[in-house]
Amino acid sequence: SIGTTNDGDEIDIESLISDAGGGYSLDIYGNGNGLGIIRYDGNGTGLYSGTTYTGYTGTTTLHDGQLYLNVTTLPAILGPLVVGDNVGTPATAYVQEQQNGQVADGSSVTVKSDGRFDLNGFTDTIGNLTVNGGDVFTQDAGHLTTGTITLTNGAVMPGPGVTSGMG
Repeated sequence: SIGTTNDGDEIDIESLISDAGGGYSLDIYGNGNGLGIIRYDGNGTGLYSGTTYTGYTGTTTLHDGQLYLNVTTLPAILGPLVVGDNVGTPATAYVQEQQNGQVADGSSVTVKSDGRFDLNGFTDTIGNLTVNGGDVFTQDAGHLTTGTITLTNGAVMPGPGVTSGMG
């Protein structure tokens, strides 16, 4: 445990995430109520998991490293998700869903030039999708339903389908 947060606090995780050679170097399990911003700057592996992760609606930004979304009863991401920071090689910021519906309906997803958003064969409905040089994978049986898609020098690589124009 890193400690206790208060409403509006910012968790800025830089050197705290470092890959220890197996498993996850950070596991956010349980309630994220009241947090203002969660930002990952390290190169390690993070995991949102559990059954009760709720309440955090601020922006989650992954600058570098991997973030796996595996919350069983509710979306892991309730607010905007930003994958990458336009610094580094492709896919050095990597977010992967490990269950259906890990980003809340209506939450925007932005994938920057060094980012990759991977549905890993799962299904999700999100808000607007902006891809600025990064890429989005649905894989195998995965399906992504979005609001508006803005694509600038990036790629959306679907499996069976990507549906745009959610109303």
